[in-house]
Amino acid sequence: MNLKYTVRVTIPAMLFFGIVEGLFILWHYNASDHEQKTIEFAAAIVAAGTAIYSLLLGVHANRVKAAGRFIERWNEPAFQASRHELTKVTARLRDNPDTPMKEEEWTVTEVCLNFFEDLSIAVLTQRADEETVRSFFRSVLRRAWEAAKDRINRGRTRLNQPTAFENLEKLYDRWRT
Repeated sequence: MNLKYTVRVTIPAMLFFGIVEGLFILWHYNASDHEQKTIEFAAAIVAAGTAIYSLLLGVHANRVKAAGRFIERWNEPAFQASRHELTKVTARLRDNPDTPMKEEEWTVTEVCLNFFEDLSIAVLTQRADEETVRSFFRSVLRRAWEAAKDRINRGRTRLNQPTAFENLEKLYDRWRT
């Protein structure tokens, strides 16, 4: 389920729920005993809708926060050398696709791939907001996967680890278009 709420939607929606509840209170005050039960039921339904809406907003906010933490981790100064080396590796392999990845290139690429695997798990399990993550990481994740996929596939066979980086591959396939 892709929840997409912004302040432009949240404030009017909550205002709407508040106005409806206020109208129910006014109507309830002037209604007969029989009508009051119907009004109370309708007000309970609107209150439940408001509570569910608020809950969904909280879930979405937590997902966006989680996506922000991944962006912060990626941009930490300690990760700068890995990002820089990954950029060099992907550029070299893009320009020379028939040359294999060197061992020292694999070492730095694997650090980044492990980060992307963690990121992919968070997105695929809906713990991080996919829209936020995709807008920031799509290009670099795709380049990293494309540079390393042959090495990963060989390693899956050679090391008998068929699930190595499988979440990264799933997210790559999902974002390919």
